[in-house]
Amino acid sequence: MTTRKSRGGMCRTKETVFLLATVAAALSAYSATIVDLADGTTVDIVASGYNGHTEGTATSASVAGHALRFGKDVTVKLDYAAAVNGMFTLYANLYATNGSFTVDATGIDVIHWVGGVQTSGKVIVKGAKEVRFGENEKITSPNGKTNFSYFNTDVEFENEAATGLVFTNAVTCAKLPTSCDWSITPGMRFAVDANGLLGNGEASFALTDYDITLIATKGIAAGRVEVPDRRTLEVRQCSRTSFNASSGRWTWGGNGGQHVTNDLVFAAGSVFYVDGAQPNLYFDGDISGETTFTANIGNLPGTIHFTSSVSLAGTVSLSGNSSFNLSGSGPFSFGTVSLSRAVERTITGEAGCVLSISALTDNSLIGIGPSLDFRLGAVGTGATINLLGEGPWTVQGPASGEAVNLDGVLAPASTGAISLGGLLKLGDLGATFSAVTLLDGAVLTGTTFDPTVTISGAGRVVCGGRSWKEKIYFWGDAQQASSI
Repeated sequence: MTTRKSRGGMCRTKETVFLLATVAAALSAYSATIVDLADGTTVDIVASGYNGHTEGTATSASVAGHALRFGKDVTVKLDYAAAVNGMFTLYANLYATNGSFTVDATGIDVIHWVGGVQTSGKVIVKGAKEVRFGENEKITSPNGKTNFSYFNTDVEFENEAATGLVFTNAVTCAKLPTSCDWSITPGMRFAVDANGLLGNGEASFALTDYDITLIATKGIAAGRVEVPDRRTLEVRQCSRTSFNASSGRWTWGGNGGQHVTNDLVFAAGSVFYVDGAQPNLYFDGDISGETTFTANIGNLPGTIHFTSSVSLAGTVSLSGNSSFNLSGSGPFSFGTVSLSRAVERTITGEAGCVLSISALTDNSLIGIGPSLDFRLGAVGTGATINLLGEGPWTVQGPASGEAVNLDGVLAPASTGAISLGGLLKLGDLGATFSAVTLLDGAVLTGTTFDPTVTISGAGRVVCGGRSWKEKIYFWGDAQQASSI
């Protein structure tokens, strides 16, 4: 749009009216479009509708949630008559490829901007005292989504009384403004799409009163991230791929192989949610505390790698084609693990890694890799533990209290060797395993073996054989203090 000034103020030439009509015709109220504007253009936004709905007075020049893409020195003029109680709600995606642009909000106190803004320079705001940027309603957290109002620019206010930029409801942010004050509304979703966006390299970053989604897995520059009660930390590795003209939003794709390097500390009542781990997502820091941990990987296989240590109380839920891999020094301890039987979820790891699970819920199906030292505190009815590979496996119950009843629960993939420890009740194992080592302190009750099975070690079996003749086999190891 071409404009020129007169003593009466801004006036439009015939060329200007034609350009307005052209822009309006391109902006359907029901489908988003990318509209390219020439350098130096001024476009009037007299109302801003989205998906057929309008805020303020509807006119043919509504931007309707579309994308305006332009070079430099463009002015977007908001009609103060469309403001409601001093606030203009702007549904638009504005992208400058070659510098800054101006939003003229003369006569308007507050702009609530829903959609997206991205520039190589900055957005200069005239008139308004505040810009509230983000979705027009709160988004339930977590939900595995990142396609919120997208912010990637700097903001400068010409009004000296301006209070600054306020992120609200749900935002995906790749840049924080340096030319104005900014704040994050309590209770909102704040998705981080740039490494080092939050934190200043300090030892600890405390999440306060909002939820964070880490798209950029190194988005918080701090040694430790603390997540308090009633707050959510979500990790979803992905990246922007293209602008979707039909929805007026960015399309997101996979970005596998990322590393979260922070130590993570969770308070009771917090939520830890991981989504989009295909094919691999790595947690390289220590993870501790108590939380509700959900790994929702989806239909494609994905592995979450823990390379340091984990000590998490609370509930762990794996869904989709998700699996864990343990490496590093460990140990690795999880609270109550809840798994469906629709797909086997597996936990594998390096030889000698200690994996402790407080309890498996009813009907859980889990696969445990060979060479892990697997320790289980309790197991629900109908649960199945598949022992993967050819062994050797290690399975231990609690050191004191009530024995874990694994009768009919263990399902080895082959007749390999197994080490058993703690208090266990295993039922009639027959020749399920070729060799059994009873670890120091192991007490097996209600457990029988086939006479061909080699049994050794310092533990003991209570009523181990199926007959007196078979019990003789237990005396083969002089160190074994069998109760027969």
